[in-house]
Amino acid sequence: GDMSNEYFIMQGLPYADEFSVSFFNSLGSTVRTITNENVGEIYVDPGLISNGLREDEMVVWDGLSSNGNPVPSGTYYFVLTYITYEADGQRPFDKTGYVVVERE
Repeated sequence: GDMSNEYFIMQGLPYADEFSVSFFNSLGSTVRTITNENVGEIYVDPGLISNGLREDEMVVWDGLSSNGNPVPSGTYYFVLTYITYEADGQRPFDKTGYVVVERE
């Protein structure tokens, strides 16, 4: 809400044939899952992204839970599965990490 770092942005996802990124709270409960099928539902205000998005970047979380409410301050963990289809089959990649949400 301070107009700085309002979105969680990841590189490379525009090149994925399929992806899923799930966010979890510190208790392990799923807060929200974003996929290549529903990522377009995230409202992105370009004015809140300094220097805009690069071609290889995508907003994957807006700090909202699956019911549309802002999540409280805290550390949220994510699990990303990224799949590309190539001539010799699919190439899956997995990545885990965390993001810290700070609210006033």
